[in-house]
Amino acid sequence: MTLRFKDNITVQLLGHMENIRNFLSLMDYFIFPSLYEGQGMALLEAMSVGLLPIVSDIPTSREIVAGGNYGIISESNDEQGLALAMMKALKKEEFSSFDLESYNQNVINRIKLIL
Repeated sequence: MTLRFKDNITVQLLGHMENIRNFLSLMDYFIFPSLYEGQGMALLEAMSVGLLPIVSDIPTSREIVAGGNYGIISESNDEQGLALAMMKALKKEEFSSFDLESYNQNVINRIKLIL
């Protein structure tokens, strides 16, 4: 499905894809407006290829983007909040680079503490 907006902005909703890494590498941003996530694997995949994430303010996303250190957290979980977050992304603000290996090691260390 293709959605067209003013100012020649086009959004394509592609559904399930097998080789997402190559496709994600063609993008500039990853918008993740989820209202609930157990782990946020799609978000982690996008960040692992260097995309700037724009996320809704839910615990999983907030934790993955380190409270806004690795991306933009919407101030409210509605259309207006998401639109404002996207506008902020277009200002090309600098964010820390996401390190998937460090993230994975942190998760492993947390699991070891529990066990």
